[in-house]
Amino acid sequence: MLTKQDLADLRKDIASDMEAKLTVKFKELEPVVSKVAELETANEHLQRMAKQNNLIIHGVQEPPGEALNALIVTLNTMWQKLGLKEPILVDDCFRLGKSKPGQS
Repeated sequence: MLTKQDLADLRKDIASDMEAKLTVKFKELEPVVSKVAELETANEHLQRMAKQNNLIIHGVQEPPGEALNALIVTLNTMWQKLGLKEPILVDDCFRLGKSKPGQS
C-alpha cells in the first residue's frame, strides 16, 4: 500500500517528467511559431498591397448579364470624358454590394 509520502513523491516525479517533456515540445515548436509570425507579417503586407491603387466609382449602370470587358469599356469611356488621355489600366474589376440590374 502507498503512503502519503509515496503519493507525493510519485506526483513530483510525474510533474517533473511532464515538465521535461513539455520543455522539449516547446523547443520543437519555436521554429514553427517563428515561421507563423513571419507568414502573418507577409500576409498583412500582401493585404495592404491589395488595397492600394483602388478606385471606387459610383453611378455606373449595371445591365443584366454584364461582362467584365463591357465594364472596362464603360470605365475607359468615363476616363476619356474626364479628359484623361492615357487609357485606364485595369488589373481587376468588380462591383461592390448586391446586384441591382438597371440601377446605378
